[in-house]
Amino acid sequence: MKRFILVMCALLCGVTSWAWSNTHRTIAYIAQDYLTPKTEEVLAEYLDSPISEYALWADYYVKDQRYKRGEYAKNRVTHIFSVNDDWTVNTEPVYAGLWSKYSVNYEGMKTINDGLDILNNHKEHADSVVQFNLKVILHLIGEMHCPVHYVVPFVPGWTSKYRHSYFKIWFEGKKLGYHAAWDGFPGKIYKGLTLEDYKLLYDTWDEKQRKKCCKGEPMDWAEDMVPVAVSIYDRVEPGDHLDKEFFKKYEPVYGDLVRKAAYRMAHILNTAFDPEYRLK
Repeated sequence: MKRFILVMCALLCGVTSWAWSNTHRTIAYIAQDYLTPKTEEVLAEYLDSPISEYALWADYYVKDQRYKRGEYAKNRVTHIFSVNDDWTVNTEPVYAGLWSKYSVNYEGMKTINDGLDILNNHKEHADSVVQFNLKVILHLIGEMHCPVHYVVPFVPGWTSKYRHSYFKIWFEGKKLGYHAAWDGFPGKIYKGLTLEDYKLLYDTWDEKQRKKCCKGEPMDWAEDMVPVAVSIYDRVEPGDHLDKEFFKKYEPVYGDLVRKAAYRMAHILNTAFDPEYRLK
């Protein structure tokens, strides 16, 4: 049944989003190799498949029609990080005028902070609550490392130059949002690769590099992303025609973001579920 849901998610999201979905799964697939035995044991209490099988769950969740009402409406999940004028990342709900259906847009950073608080104290919460937040975290750690998931600076009504999906460019004769272009990043360069292929490409940092990137807190990681977001927006103007070579230039940036997301995902899960884990 889970595999059916994942396939349906791919069909609903379309080809471009499915390419980024490969990124989400790659991040979790790499992270799996860095989980401690104790963490794996605890995860098995909440999930009946490897974490890479749940990396897309939050995307499927927000597309469910029940999301707009009833119990689902109490657990909204936003994948966007809004940034203040001083380049700090918002940690509280911010009004999003574009999404007039919702009076409040719960920030990605707040969702991550709230979710990690529950995971770090999982014994105090019902299994269903832990499971929900675990699946959200498995997705949002990836979103945190995608530069077009940042709105810099945030302006009610989304009128800033640094928009989310509403900055239109052209790629291979198709008009699409710059957000969508980056969401489909690996598909712009590589074709037909498996998760194991992506792992061979990106799981390349040594232990010292892995530990260095995991230092600090999620807020530090998010704020480190702000200059990256500004950079990738400043190099493109609305209506620009981009090609494969443009994305090839950013492949080293994309690769490092995948690595950071994967190693940090393993780190936060080990921190939450293995009392003996330490980042030395």
